[in-house]
Amino acid sequence: MAIFTWFLCFCFALGVKRGSAAACDEGWDQHESKCYKFIANPVTWSDAELSCLNSGGNLASVHTFEEYTFLQKIVQATAGKMAEAWIGAQDATQENVWLWSDGSRFDYTYWAPRQPDNAGGIEDCVQMNAQATHQWNDLPCSRELPYLCEKDL
Repeated sequence: MAIFTWFLCFCFALGVKRGSAAACDEGWDQHESKCYKFIANPVTWSDAELSCLNSGGNLASVHTFEEYTFLQKIVQATAGKMAEAWIGAQDATQENVWLWSDGSRFDYTYWAPRQPDNAGGIEDCVQMNAQATHQWNDLPCSRELPYLCEKDL
């Protein structure tokens, strides 16, 4: 019986190890349980979200400073600079009630000084790497920017 129990534990451990070896698709970068991809082609926020949906994900949501710096490294490695890019936050439904397009909790912010400001009453979408501080800024969703997609591993 002890040998059988040991054998079951061994098989289970082997299965868990194999299951944890999952990797992101080619061209995507892994951080924890998510895969990310920077797309340099500038499009509107809604077109960026649609593109990410078609890839099986959403525009990237950010929940920690560590995650944000990881995203910045992806952008810098791909674009060769700290390029501005769309992420998945928007307040188009209700002003100043920010939501992530993937439905996750909006529990972290990294706004640039004096942001969000909703300049002209038309800024409902969020770009990363804004201003000299490389923080977040709200912009009109019709602006065309590169973007970051995120999907589950």
